[in-house]
Amino acid sequence: MKLVYTAIGIILVLPMLAFGALQKYYPNNPDVIYIKEPSLFSGKWQKVASSNNFSEYIEPSKMEANLDSTIEIVAMRNYYKPQLDDDGNKNLIYKSSISYETINCFNQTVTVSKIYQLSDHFSGGSLVIDPIEPILKPIHVNANSIGFSKIRKVCELRNQAIDPQHIKSSFMNNI
Repeated sequence: MKLVYTAIGIILVLPMLAFGALQKYYPNNPDVIYIKEPSLFSGKWQKVASSNNFSEYIEPSKMEANLDSTIEIVAMRNYYKPQLDDDGNKNLIYKSSISYETINCFNQTVTVSKIYQLSDHFSGGSLVIDPIEPILKPIHVNANSIGFSKIRKVCELRNQAIDPQHIKSSFMNNI
C-alpha cells in the first residue's frame, strides 16, 4: 500500500516539477529581454511591472531626458494572451505593443504619442496595423499601478544618469 501512495505522489508532483523547470529555462515573464538587430526595437529591455494580463518593459538606453523634467521613453507591453484590435476586426490580433511615451516625473503622468502593435510576443513578428498616434491628454496614474511603477523606474534611472555639469552646460548653451 505504501508503494501505491508513493507512486501516486510521484505522479502528482512530477508535472509541477516539469512546469517549474520549463519556466526556469523558458519563462513567459522574464525580467530582462534582449532583442537583436536588425529589429527596429533591438536592445536590452528591463521589466518594470506586470499584471495578470501583461508585462511592461522599458529600454533604458532609448530614454531622453528633457529640461522640463519630462523623459521620452520607449515601452514594450507583452500580452500573455492574443489581443483583438479595438475596431473589432478579427484579423487584427496582436501579442505585443511598443509605445513612445513622455513621462512627467514632477506631475507623475504618462502621455502616449505612438503605438505599434506586433503579431508576436516581445515585439516579434510583423506590424498588425499602421502605427497609431492617439490624441490623448496626459494620463494621471494611481499608486500601485503599472503606470506608477513605470514612472518610478524611469525617474530613478534618470536621476542616476544625471550629470550636473552636463545639465548646467546644456542649460547655458540654450540661453
